[in-house]
Amino acid sequence: MEKHNVVAVDIAKAVFQVAVSEEPGRVARERRFSRAEFLTFFAQTRRSTVVMEACGSAHHWGREIERLGHAVVLLPPHQVRPYVTRNKTDRADAKGILEAYRNADIRPVPVRSLPQQVLGAIHRFRSGWISARTAQVNTLRGLLRELGIVIPEGIEKVIPKVRCFVADADSELSVLSQPVFLELVTRDPKIAIALMTTMVGRLRNADEKIESLAFQEVGERLIRALLDGSSREDKGARGFLKGAKRTHKELASVIGSSREAVSKCMKVLVTSGIVKEAEGYLLIAENALELLKHRPSG
Repeated sequence: MEKHNVVAVDIAKAVFQVAVSEEPGRVARERRFSRAEFLTFFAQTRRSTVVMEACGSAHHWGREIERLGHAVVLLPPHQVRPYVTRNKTDRADAKGILEAYRNADIRPVPVRSLPQQVLGAIHRFRSGWISARTAQVNTLRGLLRELGIVIPEGIEKVIPKVRCFVADADSELSVLSQPVFLELVTRDPKIAIALMTTMVGRLRNADEKIESLAFQEVGERLIRALLDGSSREDKGARGFLKGAKRTHKELASVIGSSREAVSKCMKVLVTSGIVKEAEGYLLIAENALELLKHRPSG
């Protein structure tokens, strides 16, 4: 009987430490690879289970290794750490990953698809823009409070109030000329306000992209679930497949999403003609996935 390899990989920026185990608790061999050599090793290795910590570029390498026919398991880093018994080195980390893999109580992290990673990146950009916008707004509110002007919290209240005050030549602080006031508020208030306005625009664009990518991701999984439940032999109409009608709660459970997201996607799919609702069943376009990709956004 052929032994099944378990390969633990400790990922770094430039080098990859690999520990191969052919039986539980024993390391058969260890190797160290550069980025250029890493995938070549797996292309030349028989089908194995590859275990990595779910950090850094693990999802990217996980997808690449899966394409070579291996099974990929990503483990939460904080649950791997207790199994590293020596000083933190690449070799010790790789052996710790092997030991952690033997613990069935550690739940692996799913390998993210490229759209899921892009969605996460946009969320991170969005968080950074929110922080920058909030810092600018708080600076303005604090400086105005020192001048006796209290503006309530909220970006929707601060920018209009500041613009009105800057434009008002007969403001309460008439003892200060407008240029002096502007200098007190910030070195260049026009740039500050323009920056906040830009941040708001970026956030709106990010929200639109997030909504679009999230819909695309949920929509693809929903269509696949609907197609899996249909029969290609039982055609309800030309170009459509007949499938059983299920509740949105059931579909959400199948695809791993929320009922609200499924309801929203179903509404768009029906409006777009990709899915047709009939009495007791659904009609799903055979090329539904292709139609979804070319559906106009908005």
